[in-house]
Amino acid sequence: MAQDDRLVAGNGHAEMMQLCPRVDPVALLELARAGGEESERWRRQLAVSRTINCTCGPKRVLAYTLFGGGRVNPGNVAEVGLYERVFYREQTVREQHSFETRYLNPLLDNLDQFRALFPEWVLRIYLEPDLEFLVPRLVRDHVEIFLMAETSNSFSGVLWRFLPADQADVACFLSCDADEVLTPHTAEATARWIGSGKPFFRFLGITPPHKVDSRVAIEGARWGARHDPTLHLGDLVVGYALFQGLDNPDRVYTRPGFDTPGNYGFDESLLSHVIYYIACGKGMYTEVPANYIEDTANPTTIDLQYQRERERLSESGR
Repeated sequence: MAQDDRLVAGNGHAEMMQLCPRVDPVALLELARAGGEESERWRRQLAVSRTINCTCGPKRVLAYTLFGGGRVNPGNVAEVGLYERVFYREQTVREQHSFETRYLNPLLDNLDQFRALFPEWVLRIYLEPDLEFLVPRLVRDHVEIFLMAETSNSFSGVLWRFLPADQADVACFLSCDADEVLTPHTAEATARWIGSGKPFFRFLGITPPHKVDSRVAIEGARWGARHDPTLHLGDLVVGYALFQGLDNPDRVYTRPGFDTPGNYGFDESLLSHVIYYIACGKGMYTEVPANYIEDTANPTTIDLQYQRERERLSESGR
């Protein structure tokens, strides 16, 4: 029995179904494959123009995206390339971060260190064409660069890191955040997933304070999947974008668990409304850190369900 088969029978799954109701993947595939200008526009957003330093498969891939939407100046990345991200707490707070400090430097640290933690993996960067000037700084042994065909439309960039799911030469992949440095804990949890034989993986307990109340089922970073030719994740992305009306680049989007609109979090909406339910049906390994409840303000039923499951596994010696 898959680990989450025990979880989905309890109150936690019922709460998640209420917060993030299931969207039928079959309907999304039909929508994506119906064609039309909007569908083709989104397919171009997911297209790769060329690859650099690509290795032969089958392989395990740590997948990253790096995009700046034309806001990064190659002459002065640190000072001119400001990223604006909107975080939601009790009220909207705007935080500006230097692109280099917030995203590029942590990624460079991972490039130099990841083989010590993931010796059998390659690291892949899906790079926006506007950032091609960064390629000399990114190239390493065991690092692949996939240069995208188009600049991100504000939604697609965070989804590029999911694209390995559709590649036959990728045995499995782990979605990663550029601003998060890899740790032994992440490597150990990933190894436990690989050892479990489960098709899907999610790592709980990385929810920062601004996302505590979002209750997304799967977060955009530190989730993964084995290759499954029946998943068609690229088509699901296109179908879900059309389903949400995101053929319009000016569309204002509201992420799961929030009442305030904003472009942030579309990747986790797809994961929570679509991929979560597919993963529950096929089997998902869930890593629940010991301090998950202590680090989560106002834990909900689903948090407590995960905590009980972790205690049960600990008592059984797993």
